[in-house]
Amino acid sequence: MKSKVVGKNLLVILLGFCFVVLTTGCDPMGHVSGNVPKESHFNFFLTRDLNAYFNAHLRRPVVVEFDMLRRHATQSGTSLPKYYIWVRISEKGKVLEQGAARIVAVEKTHFEILQYITQAEIQRNPEIVKSLFPESLCPDILMKAKAN
Repeated sequence: MKSKVVGKNLLVILLGFCFVVLTTGCDPMGHVSGNVPKESHFNFFLTRDLNAYFNAHLRRPVVVEFDMLRRHATQSGTSLPKYYIWVRISEKGKVLEQGAARIVAVEKTHFEILQYITQAEIQRNPEIVKSLFPESLCPDILMKAKAN
């Protein structure tokens, strides 16, 4: 009997939530959808912003390629949606450096790089990865840092 009451209460809560979302236009993932570019623009904006960041950071023209370590955004509370990527920075076809980056999507128009740690830094101090990246991504990052 108790499980039927719990089930009914859960159903009422779920229906109430759906009603609020539908009648108010509230987007429960609003902070994500309000900041992440459309899929058709995502790679273009991210490539543009990574190239701008690393060209300025290294003070010379470079080409940046990336692999998503997690395809979907991670978000806590009302923070900006975060993405985690492995970056390869090349000049004239030769890889200069690579590493892991934590980035955020902002206002559907651009990305900002929050942290970037080079492969060499990761190899010298693997513990730094655990302090900056979700635990589930650490093995992949450490493996990429060893392999590349």
